[in-house]
Amino acid sequence: MPAVRALHPDQGPAVPRKPKVAYAPQLISPKGALALLADAYPQQRPVRQHQVAYLQTLMRLGAFRQPTEIHYAQVGAQRYLVNGQHTLTALSQMQRPLWLTVVTLTVTTLDEVDALYRTFDRGLQRSWRDMYRALHPEEAPALLPKQVGLLGSAMSLVALGGNIYGPGEHVGETPLYDMQRTPAVRLLLMADWEADAANLFSGLHGQRTHRHLLQRAAVLAVALMTYRWQPEKAHLFWPAVARDNGLTEGMPEKALLRYLQETPARSKQSPAYCRAVASCWNAFYDQRELRQVRGRASTQPLFLMGTPHDGARHYVYMTAAGEVLRRPEAVHPSGREEDKGDGDADAE
Repeated sequence: MPAVRALHPDQGPAVPRKPKVAYAPQLISPKGALALLADAYPQQRPVRQHQVAYLQTLMRLGAFRQPTEIHYAQVGAQRYLVNGQHTLTALSQMQRPLWLTVVTLTVTTLDEVDALYRTFDRGLQRSWRDMYRALHPEEAPALLPKQVGLLGSAMSLVALGGNIYGPGEHVGETPLYDMQRTPAVRLLLMADWEADAANLFSGLHGQRTHRHLLQRAAVLAVALMTYRWQPEKAHLFWPAVARDNGLTEGMPEKALLRYLQETPARSKQSPAYCRAVASCWNAFYDQRELRQVRGRASTQPLFLMGTPHDGARHYVYMTAAGEVLRRPEAVHPSGREEDKGDGDADAE
């Protein structure tokens, strides 16, 4: 009798067998979410706290999709949670219930449970341009698609006031850095800074190479903050750098342009790059000559004349709960909240 050759998956029946699956929308309380986690599949990877924080941000902002599906594999009388561990963990720490769809797929062996678990993975993420465009599909966009991408790339530095807080630096219990990276918060930040960005980009005319230099994330972050607090002065400074028309030695605009030409973006960490760019703005604002660019140490607060960034305290444009702030609040370098203050400064 000839050997039986195993079928390739593509050579199986034209119509696959109907799966045994049940869908049950349920209002899950935080206590109920904790109970559902007791059935988690033992081979699941450890809970990633940054993902839990991200989902909690969506829940707090009302941006969490209901009824999101969680999945169980049922083997006889035993069922295993194979998808939804982070969702349930986040919900278990919240104060109100959410609607979830509990999907139960019946299988016959533990090997099938394992195979089912491995089918769940992160899908392709949309770009900032795609997500931002989806917010206002019927409105005339204030920014071109490329400008939306540039705005998104600068938001980390803008949200954190020219700083990048590390994994161990927190405001409350939520790392600021992780919070501003969550799509819901990032999109809110981009929407809040859209008008400032439109004003900025409207003035960047001139040589293409100069425009590209000014489109570096650290440069855009400083420029956006000056446009928010000093739009008239900003519209004199940044377009002049882009045009390079009649700039001479000693002018802060010329000093910034030369610095950008001679200092690749990757040669310095973003906070240090911000401070070097800010020193050129400060010289322009103070109407003094500048021939050599020297920025503050990146551990020192950002100093940006004519703005709340007074150089004495660190300021951020968001809270630990993901709330976007029109006017920044002061925080300690470690991320702990300080007292609010106006903090406008006119001296280096």
